Order: sequence, then C-alpha cells, then structure tokens
Amino acid sequence: MTDTPPHVTERYRRLLMEKSGAERLRMTCAMFDSARRMVLAGLGDAFPSVGERNVALFLRLYGTEFDVPTRERIAARIRKDGR
Repeated sequence: MTDTPPHVTERYRRLLMEKSGAERLRMTCAMFDSARRMVLAGLGDAFPSVGERNVALFLRLYGTEFDVPTRERIAARIRKDGR
C-alpha cells in the first residue's frame, strides 16, 4: 500500500538515480546507522552483556527473516563472539 502519487515516486527515483553509487551507499549506511541507534534506544540498557544486547538487536532487526533453528544458531554465535 502506498499513498504516494506515482509522479512523486518517479521523481524521487529519478533524483536518487542521479546520485553516484558511492553516494547512494553512504545514504543507505547512514539510514541503517540511524535505525540501529533507534532500535538500541528502544531496547534500553538492561542487558547482562554486550552479546545479549546484540542478540536482542539482531532479533529486532532480522528475527522474522529466519526460521527458528537458524535464528537460534545465529543468536548462539552472536553470544559466543560477544559482539
């Protein structure tokens, strides 16, 4: 569903495509960094370790993208690495 008129969508796409690949990559990274900061702020700081905080971050950002066994395997690896 979108409430954006087609001519606006096309103009936005045209303006975006006028940027270089490096500029678009920088924009994407900046947007992800902002989203990550917002998610971390929403999670709070009541985690026993950085690894547990990162598991919560992973689950919030990507938890629905994986089946349960894969999600658990990734979470275990994050805990093990402590990142």
